[in-house]
Amino acid sequence: MDLLYKRILYLIFGLILSFSTSADAISLKVEKFSSPIKLANKVSQPINLSFTAEGNWKLLVEALDSQVRNQDNPNYSIPITRLELAALGGNPIAYFDAGKVIEIKSGGSVGINNINLALNVISHDCDRPGNYVADVKFTIIGQNAATSEDIYSFRFRQEEIASIVFSNRVLNLSIDKSKILQKGSKQNLPMPLGMYISSNKNWKLYVRKIPDSKNTELSYSVKVLGGDQAINFNTTNEYIPMNENPILLASGKSTINDTMNCLDKKLINIDYQVKGPDDKFISSGSKSEDFEYRLETED
Repeated sequence: MDLLYKRILYLIFGLILSFSTSADAISLKVEKFSSPIKLANKVSQPINLSFTAEGNWKLLVEALDSQVRNQDNPNYSIPITRLELAALGGNPIAYFDAGKVIEIKSGGSVGINNINLALNVISHDCDRPGNYVADVKFTIIGQNAATSEDIYSFRFRQEEIASIVFSNRVLNLSIDKSKILQKGSKQNLPMPLGMYISSNKNWKLYVRKIPDSKNTELSYSVKVLGGDQAINFNTTNEYIPMNENPILLASGKSTINDTMNCLDKKLINIDYQVKGPDDKFISSGSKSEDFEYRLETED
């Protein structure tokens, strides 16, 4: 009789232990399901939250740093306040701040749950290029204060930005009538060509004449006239003859404007000179030449 009683007690205790363990089961996993997407002024990382909970639960999120760190240059970062959590393809549901814990969802469902969200960072052209990372912790709290957490490292790259905007993309130059019948005549642009440089890195601007075997009677030269004081110009008193080899026109620092959160446009003015052959007159008709501009960035 005593032996039977002990066996029954063991069986009941085992069932209670099994039920208790099942009721407190809780887990959370955060994974991305695509690469970061560039959307207008945001970089968006779609993520999936898969979690298991029994009974009532709530889901929390917090940023573990006060900044989105630039891994290539520790001197630069993005404020964590420009990081947000949004419904996938929808509106933001949480704005991050240092030390701020945010409840983003709660419920009472049983079993496995899946939520698709997006971590978005607001990007500016003035953000320094490089690889960035922000660690975000997700926590689920279930009944009996059971918890599970997962840390997701949001990684994205800010690309280099470098652009040239011309005051005129096509230059029309008419030879003065008085020079048509002159051998070795020269003609300059009626107005300088303006170029506006924007770059989030240090830069160098080159130009070269694209070789064209059809037009051999005219030669071309270029001269930097000046522009923005922040630019280092390749200035000489003479026009530089052009050929297929690149000519350095100017160089400068990045045009980042942190106050306005933008890239400034730095002006360069140049002039072209066209020269006819020394031993004959310029033949009649229209002629065209192509020039290649190359804006190179550097650290």
